Amino acid sequence: MNQKSFTSANFNLILIAITLLAIFLRLLVLWQLRETPSFVSPPSGTDMHTYWRLAEAVTEGNFPERFYYQPFYYSVFLPILILLFGSSPWALAIPQAVLAGAAVWLVGWSGKRLFGPRAGLLGALCLTFARMHIFYTPFALMAILQSFWLTAIIALMIWTVQRPTENCKGESRRWGLFGLIFGCANLTRGNIILLLPGLLAVLAWRHWGNWRKLTQYALFFLITMSLVQLPFSLRNLAHTGRWTGPSTAAEAVLALGNNPEAPPGGLFYPPTYETWMEKAGRTGEERISVVRSISRWIAREPLAWTELKVRAALLFWAPMEIPNNVSLDHDGGASSFLHRDFLLDFWLLAGLGLAGTGFALTTPGKRRQAPVLFAAYIILAYWAGTALFYILARFRLPLVPILCVFCGYALHRCIGEIKLWHRYGLTPRAKSQLTRFALVLLLPLLLVLRGFELYQNHLETGMVRLARPHGVLAQDEEKRIIYDHGPEFLGGWRLLEFPPAPLETIIDKQFSISPVQELMDRRPVQLRLPLIFPAAGRVSIDVFHDNQSAGQIEARGSADRRGVQWVEVPLDLKAQPHLQDDSNEKFAESIDLRIKVTAIEGTAPYLVIDEQRHYNRTRVKISEIPSPHFEDDYEAALQLVFQ
Repeated sequence: MNQKSFTSANFNLILIAITLLAIFLRLLVLWQLRETPSFVSPPSGTDMHTYWRLAEAVTEGNFPERFYYQPFYYSVFLPILILLFGSSPWALAIPQAVLAGAAVWLVGWSGKRLFGPRAGLLGALCLTFARMHIFYTPFALMAILQSFWLTAIIALMIWTVQRPTENCKGESRRWGLFGLIFGCANLTRGNIILLLPGLLAVLAWRHWGNWRKLTQYALFFLITMSLVQLPFSLRNLAHTGRWTGPSTAAEAVLALGNNPEAPPGGLFYPPTYETWMEKAGRTGEERISVVRSISRWIAREPLAWTELKVRAALLFWAPMEIPNNVSLDHDGGASSFLHRDFLLDFWLLAGLGLAGTGFALTTPGKRRQAPVLFAAYIILAYWAGTALFYILARFRLPLVPILCVFCGYALHRCIGEIKLWHRYGLTPRAKSQLTRFALVLLLPLLLVLRGFELYQNHLETGMVRLARPHGVLAQDEEKRIIYDHGPEFLGGWRLLEFPPAPLETIIDKQFSISPVQELMDRRPVQLRLPLIFPAAGRVSIDVFHDNQSAGQIEARGSADRRGVQWVEVPLDLKAQPHLQDDSNEKFAESIDLRIKVTAIEGTAPYLVIDEQRHYNRTRVKISEIPSPHFEDDYEAALQLVFQ
């Protein structure tokens, strides 16, 4: 069936059938997960539990003193469902399944208007069988609602721009509705505000030169967008005494993804984050905003922040799904359907979506269409907005419907090219076109499948060494911590097993202390070692500096304790050398420590090492014999703490 054989009637019938299939599949998974604890009664400490608790309080008339999370989901959406259907997880999951189906319909409709009916139906099918979009439907998380808002935004853009400009009153209403939907989307997740420049650019392009209409429509949009957010913003203003917008969590989210110790994805609360948030919570002149703390770090280490954001940007497209609150393997384990091989994973949808975007932007007719450019801008802005903070599977899911619009176009182009080659053969001109077509199709798939992995395995070590020659410096008013290793999550952490007694492990570790030279004679110093005890055991740790004993401690593991155990050894570094430079005295730029670890009883522990960091500042020996397996291939995850 070709493009011309689709009538409006049969297209709508097929799209309705696909939409009903999408809803059915989500209800099927909902039924299979009906006894999953995260669905029945979300654990305390999760966002799901918090949303339910806040929504139930709102239905009883008890609004929060301030809105920490973006408020639409738990202050508007959930309370309405509770009032209509009761406080049951089914009362949320079934409407979210319907919303997911509505997103499928909007993807099909948008794809038809942009790229033709076949592309629209293929895009709708892609979202219908999107594994993670199905998985998140039953749970009390805002990903499904936000995916609906994004598809509504692109559909409204198409509906508005592709209509005649003569009806001023009708277009005013459309831009007013657009502002309402946009404001609700921004109330659901704040990174939607990054779409505003692209949207206003389309409005300016549509009415350039007609300043009266341009001003009128822009005001309609901005007023309705602001009105839906104003009540929440005013309540926050009354509570905090400063303008935070509808959510007070912006600083926390920024701090999580933009501090010197942050991983590119996942949730991690390092000491720097706690310090920055404490400073941001002060009042008056003592308050230091998170934005200011981040700006200071960027000014101090611009390459370090840039390298972190590059990793986050690549991680956004990586095949891995970073769980938070729920995970496909654990919470989706009861659903046999979720693990079917024919379901589409993010990597395939992302690769095809980016390829379709490339096809659209390199096709003369398509690249001049404002809705196509705006849809491509949504992908770019949402990608940047997520990478600016941190990456989780549920944070990137709302972009999947927009990617599916372009997936449909990519598949449509593939079908069309195959038909042409089959009909006319591979002429010299066709071969040239095939090369360009293959590059546009395969390069995005390479980025998605291998981009983050290639960077980690081949570039990250050198880039981090360039960006952070002295390692990581975490600092606050109370202490400074300096170390060479990366984060535990998405880092190169591995375990180095200590030998049993009487053999001892000797670690020669050099710390670059240039950023903390002035603290050497002023503050107590501690050495921190991350050990993992597989069972109850005891080790002796002796630290030497300048061939003199600088600290000694015994560490004991516990049979009921799992994971990394940070052992702290107080150091006495009175022999810290100085360098003479004529009349100017200055501290040495590095400090060398020798750490001897000997198992006393029980099973020998493991030391954490980082294979993605290589400053050439760690050496390991076993009873004076160099270790052949790890020599020069890693940095030990040791930390020097100045209290």
